[in-house]
Amino acid sequence: MKRHPLPNFMPLVSLDRDGGLDRLDEVWDLRSRYIPCAIKLSYAVLNIVLQLSLNWTVLCALWHHLSAQGGTVENEVHHFDNIRDRDRRICFIWVASTVACLETVATLFLFVWGWILLLKFTCSESEFVAFINLELFFRDYIPLVQCFSSIKMGYYVHPAKIRQDHQEWHHEVSCCGVKLAHDNHGRVGHVLVTIAFVISRVFCAAVAVMGFGVKVVIVAEHMMHTQYNFWLSWAQLIVLLLNSCIGIVILEEELQDRVFLFIFAGTDADYQEGERCIRDVYRARLAHKIWEDYWQVG
Repeated sequence: MKRHPLPNFMPLVSLDRDGGLDRLDEVWDLRSRYIPCAIKLSYAVLNIVLQLSLNWTVLCALWHHLSAQGGTVENEVHHFDNIRDRDRRICFIWVASTVACLETVATLFLFVWGWILLLKFTCSESEFVAFINLELFFRDYIPLVQCFSSIKMGYYVHPAKIRQDHQEWHHEVSCCGVKLAHDNHGRVGHVLVTIAFVISRVFCAAVAVMGFGVKVVIVAEHMMHTQYNFWLSWAQLIVLLLNSCIGIVILEEELQDRVFLFIFAGTDADYQEGERCIRDVYRARLAHKIWEDYWQVG
């Protein structure tokens, strides 16, 4: 079989010098964005409300268990009765309560982070700082809140994500303004960054596994017990679990990152410090252009 040379399509690929900002109206139809934007915002609010409601149920179960410690087993208020063994049920309640507390604290953190992004956008005197935070709010924050749960931690231990994050940690992690993995610190800095990275990934994996297991058991509890409305449990908990699993990896964000990597990362496909700055400046300029053309103009 003859071997034919592969076609060279790279001469046909061209990039505008301004990144296509002057053609924004040709590729970005505002009217087609209303419905997806409304759906994403609705999903974000609904997801947070359902997560907090579910965590409240788990914490109430823990409270009933602690309140019954001084009484008899018959007087104890039982939850998760589909777990027949009492000791195993109590162990599950503690694990579920740990996950609920972590999710509640993380939800509060997300709420504060969202306000910080908006405050930086409205109050910062630097246009770059203002619009890069606006871009982060809509590109990263809203999709994260839309599918946030403890299961989301599985994203950080995804095989395709670990290598990329490990490289970013070596480039970005710093202490007191000093980058630990810089060449001036020798192997010690690289070892410290690697140890911290491994510990963080083990923690994320543990939280993701516990969160998934807890939510599966809670869904089964609500589906099997007659005291819960079957269709309401189906509509709430199963949709919540499905949304959490689907949102582990946000495909749109990954595709955008691949495009940015192709454009800004150079021939080695690995971001250097200057290339990261150029990428962030472009993202800020893009957000600024959208703000000028579609918000200020109306």
